[in-house]
Amino acid sequence: MLRRTVAITGGIGSGKTVVSRMFSNFKIPVIDFDVIAKGIIFSNFFFNHVQYAFKNDIYMINEEFFDRKFLRNVFIGNVRVQKFFESFIHPMVYRIAILNWRSLIRHHPYVILVIPLLFEKKLEKFFDRILIIDSFAEVQIERVIKRDDMSQYEAEWFIFNQIRRRDRTKKKYIENVDIIENNSVNDEITLMNQVLEKHVQYLDMMNDRYKIKLEEYF
Repeated sequence: MLRRTVAITGGIGSGKTVVSRMFSNFKIPVIDFDVIAKGIIFSNFFFNHVQYAFKNDIYMINEEFFDRKFLRNVFIGNVRVQKFFESFIHPMVYRIAILNWRSLIRHHPYVILVIPLLFEKKLEKFFDRILIIDSFAEVQIERVIKRDDMSQYEAEWFIFNQIRRRDRTKKKYIENVDIIENNSVNDEITLMNQVLEKHVQYLDMMNDRYKIKLEEYF
């Protein structure tokens, strides 16, 4: 278990990044698995491994590899590519995240980890608290199309290849799980109030559970 750690999860386009940035405004450090993964994917190191693994597939090793649209299209249409990405990238992401966590936890009352596939990978037992960011599917699709320049089909593919929303939100009945509703496009004040409430809750919880001295961190 990663002590003094809150894991944020939710579907694509639910608002995990927005919420995590709000926590960072309170000087809580954020380790985002997606950010780490993208750093690996768009590196020469990873490209060299792709060249070796897919040396017979010319379309995978051309100069377009570093174009996100091209890579997204390849990923969606190829189960072999999906399995390669998962087996290669996920272990590296976990190792990098743990190294970052070890350096940050000494200097902060708690740390946020943003893990999109937390429930899919059955990681919920490793954290003090889990915070689900929940949005309606149609809101997620609208955000993803606008943010990532995806087609309707691509947005729906990513959403429906994650754990179903109703199965994710059922987890809120587990003892260590919280939820934030993020269905409005423009209402940042309501969202910030929810984040502030959770931040205060987590500070109190860490203080009670681990007897930390909050004044040492601020």
